[in-house]
Amino acid sequence: MFATVGDRVFPFLRTLGGDGSTYGEHMKDARFTIPTAQLLSRVVDLLDEIPMADRDASGDLYEYVLSKIASAGQNGQFRTPRHIIRLMVDMTAPHPSDEICDPASGTAGFLVAASEYVRDQHPGVLTDAAQRKHFHASTFHGYDFDNTMLRIVSMNMLMHGIESPDIRYRDSLSEGVSEDAEKYTLTLANPPSRDRWTTSRHPRICNEWSRPRNPSCCSWHCF
Repeated sequence: MFATVGDRVFPFLRTLGGDGSTYGEHMKDARFTIPTAQLLSRVVDLLDEIPMADRDASGDLYEYVLSKIASAGQNGQFRTPRHIIRLMVDMTAPHPSDEICDPASGTAGFLVAASEYVRDQHPGVLTDAAQRKHFHASTFHGYDFDNTMLRIVSMNMLMHGIESPDIRYRDSLSEGVSEDAEKYTLTLANPPSRDRWTTSRHPRICNEWSRPRNPSCCSWHCF
């Protein structure tokens, strides 16, 4: 099993999403880092005890693992509590026609919650061909300046059934992103909290990226 995962499973994971996808771009250098066959066997045994027949269970498990990663917080990244994410998503009520952006995506908690809201409130989104194409390829946009986070976001979105989200490297508060002004119909964000990110810019960047009269919801607005 150890050889199979390292030599066959991980090469296969790098090909998911197809050529030119952001998933393929971020996963191309993914490495299998479990050091021993014994540790891998232990992990598999533990996961085998968890029922994962549906998308929600596997996605929840992945998000739980993300909450425990050692690198969390190194760049001001902290996982937004799920009840806060749900509150912000419910307040903005995403629609199947939306272009949704998180300019500081972290592990993509907001994008995942928005996708679940759209699925639950608009069941036809995956049965109508045009809406389904938009949902998988055009609805969700996430940016981060940490390459490890980009890889995590790509896998998290795939685990939650979003096939080809727009996930890219970007320092969203830097200069040179004015081309995205008013590009999105909905912006959800919990910006990083290190000193170099001034709190006065947090709400403003969300408002600038959303089109006029369309909603943005930033954690700094809520609290």
